[in-house]
Amino acid sequence: MQLVPRRIRAWGKVLGLVCLSSLMALGLTGDIPCGFGTPSPTPDLETWVEKLKSQEGVFVREESNCRIVLVTMGARPTGGYSIKVEKVRRTQDAWIIEVTTHVPGPHDVVTQVITYPYQLIRIPKDGLKIEVYEKTERGLIMKGLSRS
Repeated sequence: MQLVPRRIRAWGKVLGLVCLSSLMALGLTGDIPCGFGTPSPTPDLETWVEKLKSQEGVFVREESNCRIVLVTMGARPTGGYSIKVEKVRRTQDAWIIEVTTHVPGPHDVVTQVITYPYQLIRIPKDGLKIEVYEKTERGLIMKGLSRS
């Protein structure tokens, strides 16, 4: 089975899509290449994101066959901020999500508008906890944890 990433536009962002549950069906664990499972937009999902995107944190939503993870930077005063999912991997007892963030420098030209950088990831509903880490120069720093 070949996974084919496709692009969708949702909430003014271009998001990638790949099905992580397909990897689970194949029994694959370990590192999963970038391109992550991004959920298709629905009115309920849009409302959930709109409600939470101004808060910095990690939020998990249970769906019928998967969990949706929202990783947010919260409200930022200008453009130039971003968050990127670098790696998703499954261990025996957890899903590990690694993200990097970008903050504009003092001399960067940015738009003067409040922004809400975030990423959505679809994870199989398998009872494993979800751990989100930010990659920094000092190593990985935990940003959030879901028990199941």
